[in-house]
Amino acid sequence: MIVLLIVLAIIVVLVIFVISLYNNLVKLRNRIENAWAQIDVQLKRRSSLIQNLVDMVREYAKHKGIGNIKVAIESGMKEKSEQFKEEGSSIYKAV
Repeated sequence: MIVLLIVLAIIVVLVIFVISLYNNLVKLRNRIENAWAQIDVQLKRRSSLIQNLVDMVREYAKHKGIGNIKVAIESGMKEKSEQFKEEGSSIYKAV
């Protein structure tokens, strides 16, 4: 009788262990799926931000009357570099 109770207790412990292991695996699978979904959301968001940036550069080119977007980008970079040189030179003059 005691042997039967011990075997039954071991079986119950094993069943509880298997159920716990299965639940942990399901939890991990759900976390992985959630992580991939978050990555997917970030990639879609970044894609839309890049598209917005491209549209903004096109509108800037239309506004400036520049037909070529590459020229518009180079023009903007030239303006920024000149502005930086002016600000930088005034900093060095003050010292």
